[in-house]
Amino acid sequence: MRRRTVPLIVFFVAILVGAGIGVLSRRVGPGSLSSDALAVNGPPRVHTTVRGTHASQHRPPRFVGSEAASEAAERTPGSPSYDPFKLRGILPARAIFRQEPRDENWAPSLEKFLKPELERDLQRVFGGVVSTIVECRTAVCKFHLDSRYDFKIQSGVVRALYPGSFYENDWRHGDLYTVYSGGLLADVASDDPAALTAELQRNRALQVAALTQGRFVSSDVSAIPAETWRNLGLQ
Repeated sequence: MRRRTVPLIVFFVAILVGAGIGVLSRRVGPGSLSSDALAVNGPPRVHTTVRGTHASQHRPPRFVGSEAASEAAERTPGSPSYDPFKLRGILPARAIFRQEPRDENWAPSLEKFLKPELERDLQRVFGGVVSTIVECRTAVCKFHLDSRYDFKIQSGVVRALYPGSFYENDWRHGDLYTVYSGGLLADVASDDPAALTAELQRNRALQVAALTQGRFVSSDVSAIPAETWRNLGLQ
C-alpha cells in the first residue's frame, strides 16, 4: 500500500508545482522580464502622452511678421485695408457693426439711398406707410424695421432687393444688420459709396425681374404676390 501511495503523492505534487509556476509566469510584469527575454524582445515599450501635442495639430496656423500685420489690418475697422468679410464666421454682423467707427464719407450716402428706396418698396408690399431707420457705419448698415408689420417679410425684402455679403437678424429688437463689403460686392470699391449704390440699384432691378417671374431668392418673400413685385418694377 505504501509503495502505491508514494508515487501518487509525487505525481500530485508535480501537478501543483507546475500549476503554481504557470500562475506566477502570468503575474510577472514587464519590469520583471528575464535577461534572456530582454535580449530577444528588447526592453518593454513605454507609452507616454505629451500634453497639448494632439490639440496643437488642430490649431489654425499662426501668422508671423508681415502676414500677421496684414491679417490684423484687414480685421481692424478704420484701417485702409479693412475688410469685414474676413470676419464672417468669426463675429456676427451685429458685433462687427458695433465696433465700427462711422465713416462720414460712406455712411451718409448709403443711408440717403437706402432709406427712401426701401420704404417705397415696403409700402408697395404692405399697402401702407412704412417707417424705417437706417444707420450705417464703415461697411455695415443696421435696418430698424417697422414693428407694425411682419419682421420676417420686411427682412426678406431687404435681403432680396438690397443684399450684402452676409447679414444677421436681431428678432428681439427688430433690427437687420447687413454687411456691404466683400462676397458678392468684392468687385465694388469699399470706399466708393456711389459705386456701391449703383451696384445695389442694378441688383434690385435684376431681383425684381426674377421675383416677378416667381423665382424667389428667399422663402421669406414667397408669400408676396408676383403682381406686387411687378408694381415695384414700375418705379
